[in-house]
Amino acid sequence: MLQLPSLLSLKAFIIVSQYSSFTKAAEVLHVTQGAVSRQIKQLEESLGVPLFIRDHHSLRLTADGRKLLPYFTQALEKIFEGVSTIEAGDKVPASHLSLNVAPSFSTRWLVPRLVSFCHKYPKIDFTITTEYSPDGNFLETVDCQVRFGLGPLSGFKSLLLFEERNVLVGRPELQSQTLNLPRLLSTNVLLHILNGHRRLDVWEHWLALTGLESQVDPSGGIEFSTQDQVINAAIAGVGIALLDKFMIQKELDASVLAVLSPLVSSGPYGYWFDVRPEKSKDPQVMAFSEWLLDMACREVEKEGNL
Repeated sequence: MLQLPSLLSLKAFIIVSQYSSFTKAAEVLHVTQGAVSRQIKQLEESLGVPLFIRDHHSLRLTADGRKLLPYFTQALEKIFEGVSTIEAGDKVPASHLSLNVAPSFSTRWLVPRLVSFCHKYPKIDFTITTEYSPDGNFLETVDCQVRFGLGPLSGFKSLLLFEERNVLVGRPELQSQTLNLPRLLSTNVLLHILNGHRRLDVWEHWLALTGLESQVDPSGGIEFSTQDQVINAAIAGVGIALLDKFMIQKELDASVLAVLSPLVSSGPYGYWFDVRPEKSKDPQVMAFSEWLLDMACREVEKEGNL
């Protein structure tokens, strides 16, 4: 009788197939590269066929691997779909959640991850707004919010999701200038993000960390009202910027931006999750809170392991 492969090995196979990399799959699965390699080896041994062709600089599926991939993917999706009906179907009734989110956090962090929440809690509907308030005021029409700020909000249940981790970034060709950091900073336009009508003082914090505050004047440069504008300006080669690594991973992976210094400035700003006290026990708010905090913890742990 044919022995069915384990779910762990199937999951490892699917992730490795997606990224064509044992290393990247290990990061996604939060295990070691050796653990992923062992799962693939066990799967190949149980099936009696090789699933990957391993070259020196590449990894690709064999013909058998390509044949099995859609079947394994569909099987796991069906399993997760079935489990989710038990986990979410009876515990959380059909409900609505109103959420206000900091604009950059919404487009760059929350939305790409939101599909996992929707799969787990299909009966919860959303209204997501991105109405910005520089003083952190809570909108009267929402149950909870994710706010960019310096501390907890008085009168509400506030939890810090994570602090900014600002890194110096610019066009990849600027990496040739990184050996002389003061010159790099003085010969390129500094890009700034506005918080309301005031600049965020991220440059001052980072320069103090590097010890270059006496050599570089951050008062000049170009100001933008949103982080996305600064990101696009840096990609276009307008200048260099200090940007939150959590918000620009897609650009770094695509090599349209490059980190120009290993020094990272943490905080003092961060993303805070605020809940109205009278809403904190609502099932939909509790479900979203648990999911959001879990995703934030995974992000911080992943960054800490890099």
